[in-house]
Amino acid sequence: MTTPSPEKPETILPFVLTLFFVIAMLEIALYRMPSIQESQLLLGSTVHRSWLVKLSIDAGDDKYYPVNQAWKEYIEKNTTIVSTGGIVWTQKNPIQVTPMSVSWKSGRTASTVLGAQLEIEGECTTTTRASMEDRQGSILLQLPKVPNGVKASILTHDLVLDAATGNAILSKVTILQKESELVTRPLWMALWYAIPYAMMIHAVLWMMILLVDHHQEEKTSKTGTQLSLPHVFRPRKIITRIGAIISFLSGAAGAVFIWRFDPLMDMLGQWGAGLSILSVIPIAIIAARIAKRKLYYAIVDTDHFSYAQAPEESSWKKVPWREIVEIKPTEIRTYGRVIRRWVEVTLSTGDVKTFSQSYLVHYAAFLEIMLALHTQNRDQTVVLDAG
Repeated sequence: MTTPSPEKPETILPFVLTLFFVIAMLEIALYRMPSIQESQLLLGSTVHRSWLVKLSIDAGDDKYYPVNQAWKEYIEKNTTIVSTGGIVWTQKNPIQVTPMSVSWKSGRTASTVLGAQLEIEGECTTTTRASMEDRQGSILLQLPKVPNGVKASILTHDLVLDAATGNAILSKVTILQKESELVTRPLWMALWYAIPYAMMIHAVLWMMILLVDHHQEEKTSKTGTQLSLPHVFRPRKIITRIGAIISFLSGAAGAVFIWRFDPLMDMLGQWGAGLSILSVIPIAIIAARIAKRKLYYAIVDTDHFSYAQAPEESSWKKVPWREIVEIKPTEIRTYGRVIRRWVEVTLSTGDVKTFSQSYLVHYAAFLEIMLALHTQNRDQTVVLDAG
């Protein structure tokens, strides 16, 4: 019996290990971000906070009022900072407004107008005893209404609006009871954000690696007449490809929930992101099992053809050429283009084995040598009684 190549079958382990590595690297990067570090506050402590916020005065019909001295004084006088939950905000310095050009992008449209920059500085502390309901708080920017008789609105373009009040969110803060949570909660928060984006980044990198591997295989491909017999044909790395696709889709779904709902503040965000991420496990297992049934190793020799779904010696089935009834290549075309090719090998027992171009490396050479050897041995073909 001719033994197959010592190459090991495809395993998902490198894919999983590198995914954990990418998640860990992204979590470390996110953990150091100010937005995550500043999103929690220890009960009874006080921290300094400052923001620079860009704004414009929208007059409607894509027109904007420039922020002159009068507008500057009006905004400084009437802008307030509001805190919610167990958070207490103390304004240390008056809000400063500096007229300047501000730019933002809405969809594909970029805009630049003469607006202003707000400089906000103060201290954030907690109430003496925050209840469980008050552990989630926010610091909100309340922009002033325009004076009566003026058709305009003062807008900020780099902050998200609070759904309940309509004010711009400067920061969402969670009040922590224990000092150890100052380390564990940012790690947990960074992990929530890291996993879906890491899944997408990792999937794209693996698809690029598989694409390069595919091109290398095509470069080294030979025609059937150039092959030395016996020759081993192996399946493509389809399991990893399926894992990368499903991982990307699950990561994208989790990222949508994180973008739409804050997973550390909103229960729906937690469940949505969590289920989207965890769904990759059963879906990947089911898809891999289905695909694995279509993966074959094959050995082509002058006197026989062998096939197996695993490269172990005991799993190979040896079929003499005289027991192969038909080799039928098939293809599907759409608008003149071939979108799928496969070959059906009919055995004398009635079994039909399908080898697809999508799943077999060097499919063209495999088909060529199979047809040539089958033609040479056609006169010896017999049909066995399957019963």
